[in-house]
Amino acid sequence: MLQRPHFLFLLLFVLSKTFVFGQSKIELDFVNRKEIKPKPTFKYYHKDSISAVKYLESLNRYYQDKGFLLCKYEIQEKTSNKWKVKLDLFEKFQWAKIKNGNLDDELIRLTKFKEKLYNNADFSLTEYQEFTSKLLEDLENKGYPFAKVWLDSVSIGDQKISGVLMINKGPYVKITKINVKGSKKISPKFIATYLRLKEGNAYSEKNLRQISNRLKEISFIKEIRKHEVLFTPEGAEVFIYVETIKNSNFNGIIGIQPDDQTGKINITGELQLRLKNLLKHGEMLNIHWRKLQPQTQDLKIELNWPFLFKTPFGLDGGFYLYKRDTSYLNLRAKAGVQYYFKGGNYLKAFYEFFSTDIISTSLINAPSDLTQLADARTNSYGMSYFNRSLDYIFNPRKGFVIDLEGSVGLKKIRKNPAFDDSLYSDVNLKSTNYSLSAKIEGYIPLAKRHVFKLNNITRTILGNQILENEMFRFGGLNSLKGFGEESFLATFYSIVNFEYRFLIDRNSNVFAFFNAAYYEKNLSSGYFNDWPYGFGVGINFATKFGTFSLVYALGTQQNQPILFRNSKVHFGYIAYF
Repeated sequence: MLQRPHFLFLLLFVLSKTFVFGQSKIELDFVNRKEIKPKPTFKYYHKDSISAVKYLESLNRYYQDKGFLLCKYEIQEKTSNKWKVKLDLFEKFQWAKIKNGNLDDELIRLTKFKEKLYNNADFSLTEYQEFTSKLLEDLENKGYPFAKVWLDSVSIGDQKISGVLMINKGPYVKITKINVKGSKKISPKFIATYLRLKEGNAYSEKNLRQISNRLKEISFIKEIRKHEVLFTPEGAEVFIYVETIKNSNFNGIIGIQPDDQTGKINITGELQLRLKNLLKHGEMLNIHWRKLQPQTQDLKIELNWPFLFKTPFGLDGGFYLYKRDTSYLNLRAKAGVQYYFKGGNYLKAFYEFFSTDIISTSLINAPSDLTQLADARTNSYGMSYFNRSLDYIFNPRKGFVIDLEGSVGLKKIRKNPAFDDSLYSDVNLKSTNYSLSAKIEGYIPLAKRHVFKLNNITRTILGNQILENEMFRFGGLNSLKGFGEESFLATFYSIVNFEYRFLIDRNSNVFAFFNAAYYEKNLSSGYFNDWPYGFGVGINFATKFGTFSLVYALGTQQNQPILFRNSKVHFGYIAYF
């Protein structure tokens, strides 16, 4: 019974504090604002009483962090829309000193702790908390998850605070076992290597906190339950719960485009088979075939095997064939070694062999012709860098992708026995080629379902004598929409694409785009440049059977008018399995 009056008093007190919550706008009148030093940036008007109280509490915290530990505010007079407030700072406290209790040299070096920094220094609660948090974070990431930090022998006198900094590391903990649960279609070794977790390594809270985000970067698995840590007398066991998802895919695209000369309709075809993780090691095999024009087709075969022997190194290789009608045949082989960083990003060193051969000898009638088309072999060495940071790989809202590559190669032009040696009199048989490329994508969220995409593709090949059969090919659905597939040839091109997306669901979107390019043909036979551009709309629609794509685009080049009869329609389908 004796406790009831106290309870009623507390209830009345709380009600008095919250009585005016939710009412009209509140004006704060600081009756002693001229006496307050240092002065904050006063905010006098608030949308309601809740906002006003929160602001006053923030003022308290602001001054307490400045050393005014006894700071408090008092509402002296209150009406429906105006409060008179007195803010008392009282005395300012300082550090007298903080002595090192038992921090070893390594921790002192990591945290940059120095006793002299606290001798008669201004007191800042935030700075002290940041320092102790950094100290604990360093210990948690070096095998001491149960470390404690405190200020011992604290004394307060004459508004000065002193103490002794103490630490208890607790037991040293190492990773004793990594358990991958939920699916047998993925190698636990691959998961552990990708996450940079290794049995016998020191416990790291930072690495464990990143597990969920890093698992999202792997396109063929998903986390079905948050990871768990079991502490035992021997150390820590990590439990990771994942399952594989359909990510291997087969897709085909059909393009319908009119012939610029005859006006007839041409149908182009493209087939792609991408197999991922069939052997449970995160490997990828990609086979891509296209027939873009009559008698013109290309084939691409790529293989990637990451994390060899549980190391951050992987192998990457590819074979490429391109036949252009009856003009020439290009073959390219590429092999590289990748070093993986966190998130699947990597740095790669590679070797590339390129050969090009003339098919129809009737194309060569004069020495000048061999400066445009010739049989050649090029051996190149290069480096590439890939960095991807997206919130969701299949349909991102935010993030970026950076893909950079550069190489240098020695080119040798081979004399064709079908031609007389005199035709090679003006041909430089040996030269050096330089190749550079950059692909950059950025995704900016505008609202919950609205995304702005900006991307750029830039490539250039440099050398004393660039052949027509060495030039880059671009245009079409995956580069410059609004034009025929690979309808442009260039020694340099740069494409910029602006795209607005509305996300229908997690894997589907509709979009409108504008893309433009600048390109050059810089050959010994002459120079040409142009600024083509295109625009249009499209949709990517995901179902349980796969993803359908439909794009309608218009384009113009060489200052030609935009004609609807030259529009391009692309339809595609990707089936996942």
